[in-house]
Amino acid sequence: MNSELWRVSTESDKRRCLRAEIAAFQESEDPDTVANPRVVCLEYRLRQQEADFRNLEARFDQAIFNRDVLQDQSDHLAEEMRLAGDEIEQHQEDRNDLDRARENAEHELLLTETSLARATEALQQAGSRVAELEASASEPAPTPNRLTQERDDAQATVAHAGDQMGAMKEDLQAFQRLYHESSADLNRLRAVHAASTDDLIQTVRDRDTARANVDRLRRDLSDLRTFQTSYSRSAISALTHLRIPLSNLSGTELAAAKTSREAPAQQLAESARRHRDLEYSNRVLLRELDAARSARDQIR
Repeated sequence: MNSELWRVSTESDKRRCLRAEIAAFQESEDPDTVANPRVVCLEYRLRQQEADFRNLEARFDQAIFNRDVLQDQSDHLAEEMRLAGDEIEQHQEDRNDLDRARENAEHELLLTETSLARATEALQQAGSRVAELEASASEPAPTPNRLTQERDDAQATVAHAGDQMGAMKEDLQAFQRLYHESSADLNRLRAVHAASTDDLIQTVRDRDTARANVDRLRRDLSDLRTFQTSYSRSAISALTHLRIPLSNLSGTELAAAKTSREAPAQQLAESARRHRDLEYSNRVLLRELDAARSARDQIR
């Protein structure tokens, strides 16, 4: 930044020296004579070059500011990507916990079904024994109360096992619903993470492109300064030999002067075009960043 200020100060000093020489030359001439057309042309071109130089400096500063803003946005997007990755890891851990809970519920359900099958088998055996005792009319039932009690106990055991199995089925269904919801959230977050990764890669590419455009603008500004320096020197040299009539100039010299006058305009036009391209790239990148943030907010 200090070197840029020094260059601008040097260019300003050179322009002041050139104005002083022009003023001194005009004072030395006869005031009654008409101003030399070449002096007027040189002064006009000098003012035009100064205006173009200031305009290009302003555009260059704006391009640097846009590059810094783009860098800040890229860093912010990288931080958001890191937070999204942490959320995905947390959802993955929750999903693993749900998997373990589901496996435990399935194991408990299997044990409950086994107990229910055993109780059902015991109930059938007790019923068979009761039927056999009732069928044998010749022999009195030795202990009917005890057999009835066993049957009632077996029925109560079966009912209790059925209740437990129903509760376990409800818990298993709840775990399955949570598992599917967690899987859907995880897949959605993975899709958002992939899209954010693509946006970050595109942002980095656009940032590199913006940096390259800024470097090109810096080179154009340096070339323009070099041209202005050489142009100032040529203007001073022309002022010292200004008493040469214009009619003595050859066609080649006039064509060279015209070419040297048109070259800065072409350079400025090219710099303006590159600056417009850089501004368009910045606007496109800002729209993409806004779209990525909106998608992330909707998911949250």
